[in-house]
Amino acid sequence: MKKKVLIPVLFSAMALPMVLHQNPIQVKGEFIGEYSKKADYVAYAKEGNGRLADEGFVLLKNDGFLPMSGGSSVSVVGKASINLARGGAGSGSGSISGDVGRETDLNIQASLKEAGFEVNPTTDAFYRNNSKSGSGRTNGNSSWSGNSEVTIGETDIEKVVNEPGLVDSFGEYGDAAIMVIAREGSEGCDVKTCNVHDSQKTNSNNKAISHKHALELSDNEQALFDMLHEHFDHIIMVINSSNIFECGQFQDDEKVSGVLWI
Repeated sequence: MKKKVLIPVLFSAMALPMVLHQNPIQVKGEFIGEYSKKADYVAYAKEGNGRLADEGFVLLKNDGFLPMSGGSSVSVVGKASINLARGGAGSGSGSISGDVGRETDLNIQASLKEAGFEVNPTTDAFYRNNSKSGSGRTNGNSSWSGNSEVTIGETDIEKVVNEPGLVDSFGEYGDAAIMVIAREGSEGCDVKTCNVHDSQKTNSNNKAISHKHALELSDNEQALFDMLHEHFDHIIMVINSSNIFECGQFQDDEKVSGVLWI
């Protein structure tokens, strides 16, 4: 009896959309409905992503310093500042299509300039030069092995200090320092709770022991953060991550004027 009942119900459910729609849609990989052209669909998606950012970015701290006015001079620092985590990895990954236009080149520095800020070109050039500032993070996504290591990839503080003209440039672009940190995770490469390193360099014992986890400042990030205290009265922390992050030291630090979670 169940089969006699279920079979017609099943086919009725399959036919229901065609019954409700006088002209059944034949899907051929086309944009059907409101958007007949891909360009219109992409334009709507861009606007939608903008609204997601407006409503999704969280201002975790503001001592009254924000918002800054256009025309302010800022130094954007941190290796992640030139390599933002735009989304997830694995099944949650995505890419920016080349036919979207200039969005392929969007970055914090370009956006700040567009908003009228004066952005330190010396720090920008330094972090974009991998031979000077290193190759950046891997965050465990470089392999699917169970013991893949997280590499934060923040630049060695000695390279920052010894780069000609870099520290001196803080005086000209000193209204605020914007320090960007990024964290990623992926299926098969979870955010690590121990053995987090700034680089992939090994010693005779393979790797130095690290007791830090991925959701706190790494040694090099901490050194950079400490150095900024010597040159800036206002530090803005930008946390580029889908994960929670340890922010206790930012909350209690009088020189951290703002913390933004993006």
